[in-house]
Amino acid sequence: MINQMRKFSTGLIVNALVGVLVGIALLAWTDISLNLISSFYGLYLLFEGLSGILNLDSRAGITSRPFGVLLILTGVFMIVQPGVVSAGLVLLLIAIHVSLLAVASFIGGFTLLKMSRWGLGFIALGLLQTAFVLSAVFNTEQTINALLAFIAIVLICGSLLQFLFGLLTRVASKDIEFATSGSNIIDIEQIK
Repeated sequence: MINQMRKFSTGLIVNALVGVLVGIALLAWTDISLNLISSFYGLYLLFEGLSGILNLDSRAGITSRPFGVLLILTGVFMIVQPGVVSAGLVLLLIAIHVSLLAVASFIGGFTLLKMSRWGLGFIALGLLQTAFVLSAVFNTEQTINALLAFIAIVLICGSLLQFLFGLLTRVASKDIEFATSGSNIIDIEQIK
C-alpha cells in the first residue's frame, strides 16, 4: 500500500510539473500558432498517458491503462501531425480531456470532502474545468489567444492542485510507514 501511495504521489507530482511548464509556456507566448498549441498539449497528453500506463496516477480511474493508451495516441497524433489538426479538432480534443478531468475532480473533491476541506479545492477545480468545457463548446467564436489563456489557466490551476495533493500523499505515506513500523511502539515493561 505504501509503495502504491508513493507511485501515485510521484505520478501526480510529475504530471503537475509538466502541466505547469506547458501552461506557463502557453501564457508566455501569446502569439503562438495553432501548430504549437497542438504540440504542447499533445506533449502534456503524452506524459499523462504514460502515467496512466505505468499506473503512477489513478485519479478516479480516469487515467487507467486503456485510457492512458488513448491519451498517448492522441498526444502523439497532436505532436506529429499538428498541421492536420484544425482549430475545431484541437478544441474538441482538449474539451473532451478536460471534461474527463472535471469528472475526476468532482469525484475526488466530494470523496476528500468527507475527510478534510481539501475537497473544496478539487470541487473548485472541477467547476473551473466545467466552465472551460462549456466555453469551448458554446463559444466557438473565441479568439485563439482567449482559448490559449483559458487552457493555460485551467492547466496551471489543476497542476498546482495536483502537485500539492501529490506532496500531501507523499507525507501521508511516510506517516503511515512510521506508524506501522515497530520502532515507534513503546513497551510498557520499559516504562516500569
